[in-house]
Amino acid sequence: MRTVEIMTEVEVDLDDYVDEILEECDDDELIKEVEKRGHRVYRKGNRVVAFGDQPVNFNFPEDLRRFLCDIAGVGYYTSNETLLNEIKSKLP
Repeated sequence: MRTVEIMTEVEVDLDDYVDEILEECDDDELIKEVEKRGHRVYRKGNRVVAFGDQPVNFNFPEDLRRFLCDIAGVGYYTSNETLLNEIKSKLP
């Protein structure tokens, strides 16, 4: 019995293939795959906005501090160090 070994190189254009997959998959399937790979996906409609569609404007540094205190759930007279530690503890 004879064996023959054949080696060759094949060039494949994957851009079209990936584009077809992206067109065929719905958003939920793509999000599940991305999350399965250890990433997070935030949908545009699910973002947390403090005041609805209105932008948050801080005219004075105290306004930003009060906003951060409200987010962290601490009082306005909390030290900066405690405020930052509380915010850090809420981050993943």
